[in-house]
Parts: sequence; C-alpha cells; structure tokens
Amino acid sequence: MRETAVPQQSVGDLSSSILDASSSDASSPVEDPSILQRRRQYFREKQRKHRQHRRKDKDEIASLRRELADLQLQVHERTRHTRTTTTDVTLPLSWEVVSSVFRHHSSLSLAEQKDLLAQVVANKVTLADIQSFVASCVQVPRVMSWGQLYRKATLPAAPEGRLRAKEWLTLQMYYNMDRLWQQFPPVGATDVFQHPDIQFDGPCINFVGHEQLLLPFPLHGVASVLRHRLNAVWQFAPDTLTVERESNTAYYRHTGSSIDPTWNLLVAHFTEANRCVMVLRRVQADDAAATDAAARPRTAYALEWKDLRRVSATETSMRTLCVVSQRAINEHFLSLDQVARANGWDDLDELVTPSEEAKRETLRALLLSKVMQADARNGERFLEALTSNAMEEEPSSVHVAPSSGP
Repeated sequence: MRETAVPQQSVGDLSSSILDASSSDASSPVEDPSILQRRRQYFREKQRKHRQHRRKDKDEIASLRRELADLQLQVHERTRHTRTTTTDVTLPLSWEVVSSVFRHHSSLSLAEQKDLLAQVVANKVTLADIQSFVASCVQVPRVMSWGQLYRKATLPAAPEGRLRAKEWLTLQMYYNMDRLWQQFPPVGATDVFQHPDIQFDGPCINFVGHEQLLLPFPLHGVASVLRHRLNAVWQFAPDTLTVERESNTAYYRHTGSSIDPTWNLLVAHFTEANRCVMVLRRVQADDAAATDAAARPRTAYALEWKDLRRVSATETSMRTLCVVSQRAINEHFLSLDQVARANGWDDLDELVTPSEEAKRETLRALLLSKVMQADARNGERFLEALTSNAMEEEPSSVHVAPSSGP
C-alpha cells in the first residue's frame, strides 16, 4: 500500500481547519484526535511567536536605551566644549572686559584681605585682654576669711574679650558654689531662715547674709523676675541704668549716684532640672566707660549666690548667700569713724567710750539696723514684682499649668 504524503499547513490553514472541524463535528461527543493535535500545534506556534516578539522588543528597547545614553553623553561633551571654546574662538573678549574682570576680582581680594587683617587685629586685642584679665586674677583659696574672695574685676572694652571676662567671672562663682553652701546653716528644704551679720575682717567690714525663703510662686515666675525685673527692686531711674545682655549674663551699669558714679553689677543664671542658680557680683572697673570723666573704679566688693528650687507647682524655695564689703578710697578701706560719717552718723567717739571694741560693737548694731531696713524694703518690692509678674502670666497659666498641681 502506498503512503500518501501529508502536505505542510500554515498556522492560518490550521486555524481554519480547526474551526471547520469544530463546526462540522459540534454534535459529536468525542473530538477527532487529529483535530486536537492540530489545535495544540496551533497554540504552541502562537505562543512561540509571542515569546519571540517579546524577546525582540526587549532587545530593541535595551538597544535604544544604550543609544540614548550614548547620544546624551555626546551632547554633554559637545555642549561643555562649546561653552569653554565659543567665547575664545568665535567671540574674543576685548581688553576692556578682561581688565574690568581683573579689577573686580582684585577689589574682592583686597576687601577680603582687609577683613582678614581686621579679624587678626581683633583676635590679638582679645587675646591681650584675656591674658591681662587672667593675670590679674589669682586662684581663690579655701575660705578662711571673706576678704580672700575679693578680686578686682575689670571688664575689657573689646566685645570678644568683654564676653570672655563675663563668662570667666560668673563661672568662677558657679563652680565654687557648692563649697560656699557648706557654710550655710543646716535648715530644712522648706524652712524660712534669715541671719544677717556684720563681720570685721582686719581693716575690712563685711556684711554676710544667709537667707532662705519659701515663695508662693512657681519657679519660672521667680526666675523671670530675677532675670528681667531687678530694677523693680532697685527702682533706679530708667535713663541712669543701662543693661548689656549676652548669652546667660546681664551687666547693669547705674551712673546716677553721686556717691558711686559707676555702680556695676554682673548677673548670670544657670538653669538645671527643677532648679535655677543665679550669681551676682560687683565689677570694680569697666574699660568701656574709661572715657567718661565721672567714671572711676568701683572699689566695693559684693558677691551673691541664689539657689532657686521647685518645691511644688506653686511654691519655690530661694536660698541666698550674700557678702558685701565696705567701700574703699584709693584702695584703702575706711576707718570706723569714716564709715560712721559716710552713713550719716556722728563720730563714734561721741557715742561711746573711745575704745576700738566699743566702736565696733556700736557700728555693728547701727549697720545691722540699716541693712535690715533695706532688706525689708527690698523684700516688699520683690514680692510686689512677683505678684505683678504672676498677674500678667495668669491668662496663659491656664493652658500651661500641670493638671496634677494643687
């Protein structure tokens, strides 16, 4: 028997034959195996061509991307080359333009050189001020006598040296604070305590005050008054008081006193957790005021430490240690009779028997009485300032007060 060759069919022929077979044999429950084979072949061929097209598309996309990157690189190179060469080759600059550019950059360089030279001079001045300031200050010894704590402080006129001197003077007091608090009498954290005293240290007369108050105001309110409203206690005329505020320091100069034309006070605050420490000291000389004919060095010494602690949301404990010396004239302390006359009292010889011990006791009693009157007056002013500050903060305190407070 001769075998009949089966002619090759295309995908189109396969699809048409499959459709014809399916339409003619739709009523047959079992499909012809040859039809199933052709159908499978058709779908395999179609999937193969689809995969080929996808691979071809991917290869073409990758090729186009490489070509695009190459073209972009060429454009970048040509553009850069054009920017650097067009002016030189096709558009030559005139000598006026070139000289103007040189003049401009020369002016910039000269201005920069001038600024650098000024900065070098300022740094040299600051360095000289700091060296002079440090040389005039010696290490504070362990307190055997309050007079050993006194150091003449002079603020330089140069701003940078002035700031460094302020920082040094206040930080020295801050770091020696714990050693000085050891001399404070042992009292409870919420006890109220006051002990003013007049001490005679050789030729120097010192007022030494230990005080602890329980104030019915929050910590931030008390600290705010001490930082920004101290003149509410002093009550100096505003035109006679100047304030310099830098970093955490404030420097007060009062020039309205005929007895002391240069009343200078340096204040600094240090904030800690539930605590605020403030240090205050008198400054004996200020180079910035040296041109003032009425200005002269302040020769009285005053050192004060304040330790504010939060007791509750509405109460603050304020502990104070204050040491103030008598004034000196031409670096010499006044005699007992001179101190009495400076305070408006008669000569001590007319009050007591002319003995040194009797004079001291009489002068001590007079000075204590005067100091206690001044403290009472300043205390009332301080409480008034605290009350006024609390009334101003009252509208906002509703929003910031802790819910757990009393």
